[in-house]
Amino acid sequence: MLTRATRFSVRPTQSFSSISEESRLCAAALLATAATSLPAIVAGCTSSGGFSRSNAVAEASTARLELTTITDAELPTKVLYTVRPAEGDDATAQLFDSILDGGATTKGTRPPLPEQQHIAYQEGVYELSYDIIEETPATRYSVKVDIVTDSVTESEAIQFADLPEVDQNEFAAHGLADGDPVGIGTTFLYTDAEREQSVLVPESEYSYITWDDGTEAEWIVDDAYDTTLNTYRYTAKQVATAADYGRQMRERLNILRILFLSYPIKTLAQ
Repeated sequence: MLTRATRFSVRPTQSFSSISEESRLCAAALLATAATSLPAIVAGCTSSGGFSRSNAVAEASTARLELTTITDAELPTKVLYTVRPAEGDDATAQLFDSILDGGATTKGTRPPLPEQQHIAYQEGVYELSYDIIEETPATRYSVKVDIVTDSVTESEAIQFADLPEVDQNEFAAHGLADGDPVGIGTTFLYTDAEREQSVLVPESEYSYITWDDGTEAEWIVDDAYDTTLNTYRYTAKQVATAADYGRQMRERLNILRILFLSYPIKTLAQ
């Protein structure tokens, strides 16, 4: 992979107009190379020598900018909302795969994936849409699975294995089913029907939870607020392949470069 670097410096004795000229040249250089490195646009214009009047009195400094060539197919992942391929139990990627397989439903208090927005995923760029097909009243509880600082009161303790399924599921959803780690705060979500089955909310019947391996945790419910658990039905359409989308991006950047280079210098200095 080829790389190239641009070096530029700012001297405290320069006038503002010369700083602006240097800034224009720096930005022009960045745009000239934008066709091969989109991140340089962000990095270059925030470095020393950027569009800032304060540079006229700044201490002498030198910045180094390195540009790395990327392919058309890689460009979308640099600027678009991107879903990474599933690695292990990656719920978002698995949901995206299900959507691409013909549509999928999922539940949440907010959409897990944005709609009407271009999304990069693997070798394509997609746009999602969803409908809310069911709304279920629910309550979100602020809870702590805390470290036990004193001895556990047996009458106030329950074995994790003896908890109702709805409570065990919430622990599992937060990676707490094995009792490790403890000493953290989080939120548990229960529908009205699930709340009726729980022994931990709204008013907990127990103050401690224990595990077969001897792990102990103090159970604390701090607060609660009403919310709605929505069921979303997602569908997807492919906008373009990643390579085609990246090629279109590169063409637009080239047009921007040409327009920028033809812009009057004196306008930038004002």
